[in-house]
Amino acid sequence: MELELGKHCTYEPCKRLDFLPFICDHCNQVFCKQHSKPESHDCFHAPATAVSGTTKACSATAHVCSHTGCTKTELFEILCPNCGLNFCLLHRHQEDHSCSVVAENTKKTKPKTKVDAAQGTSFAKRYNFTQIKYVLMIIIHVNCFGGGTI
Repeated sequence: MELELGKHCTYEPCKRLDFLPFICDHCNQVFCKQHSKPESHDCFHAPATAVSGTTKACSATAHVCSHTGCTKTELFEILCPNCGLNFCLLHRHQEDHSCSVVAENTKKTKPKTKVDAAQGTSFAKRYNFTQIKYVLMIIIHVNCFGGGTI
């Protein structure tokens, strides 16, 4: 019984036994590493660009950023859901490109009550951190040692 390991290169002058052979995408024949590319084994099934080694430039359209002063382009569209304009990755957020629709909406909605005004303030201004630390310390103590006194 003969053990069949590897394949022989189908390129006539070579015929090397290769244990990690390559299969050509164009002619589906087996080749060694040295003859794995279409131009190295004179593949007749390969397109002219593959044999010559030159490829066409990418025909994808470039999407130009709509932000004033920005000249960046992206390979895909990044549309703002509010204004519908195309932006680059740097200006994709509404705050980054000064979205006119967001600016108009913020002017219209002003806090009407004291509660609405408090929601607009920062977290640090609304809560006393000393009290929060004390309450968290009590919760940790109760969880660790039970409901006894502190």
